[in-house]
Amino acid sequence: MDKDARSTEKFKIVDNALMIDDNYQTQIWLLRGIFILNILNAFLQLLSRSFDFEITMSFFWLFFGLFSIIALLTGELILSASKSIELHKIDFLKIKSNLNGLTYSIKLKNGKIRRINLDYKNYFKELSDLKEICKTYQIPILE
Repeated sequence: MDKDARSTEKFKIVDNALMIDDNYQTQIWLLRGIFILNILNAFLQLLSRSFDFEITMSFFWLFFGLFSIIALLTGELILSASKSIELHKIDFLKIKSNLNGLTYSIKLKNGKIRRINLDYKNYFKELSDLKEICKTYQIPILE
């Protein structure tokens, strides 16, 4: 079987690029939209208040807006939501253990991270397919 002909339901290799078919890009866009709305809401709330009255609410909105700005910038600078990743741009696959179980992410050579969401129904099949692709294309797996 040819390397480029391998395909699974979630992971495909097309034109020397890993295609990931999940809804992660939609999740990232929704989070970006929520953070932008939070920033606008905090800005409007701070403009409409006088600072000598309701000072605690002003600090809350200031903190909330700053948190949203930091989260938005972190998401833009660190996370990648692309569905297609060229194989030569992949640095390694990282498997990390946490309280919920295992999380999977692809570290790119430009420093960004692409998180992988595995379905619970097809968890073991998708995990074995992902490891097989990494093994076939000599992508290191860090556990």
